[in-house]
Amino acid sequence: SCATDLATGRPTDRYVNFVLHRLRMLRSNGVTPLIVADSGASMMKSDTAQSRSAAKKEKRTLGFTLIKESESLRGIAKSEKLREADTAFR
Repeated sequence: SCATDLATGRPTDRYVNFVLHRLRMLRSNGVTPLIVADSGASMMKSDTAQSRSAAKKEKRTLGFTLIKESESLRGIAKSEKLREADTAFR
């Protein structure tokens, strides 16, 4: 998935394709989209940003741990473990 690709550092353009697909869909239905590029993090949200960053690091570590654990598994058990890892990266 895109989240896994981004978390593992694999080059991907899936997130761009996702946005472009949505824009094409809107335009084909007569909607003119307005795109707003957000600047940086707000000082008012610094605590929230820090807690989200910490949670993201924990989930990333969990995802890599689950991938490592899946290496010794086979079949359905391996698929389930990799699905858990993919979920952790989201």
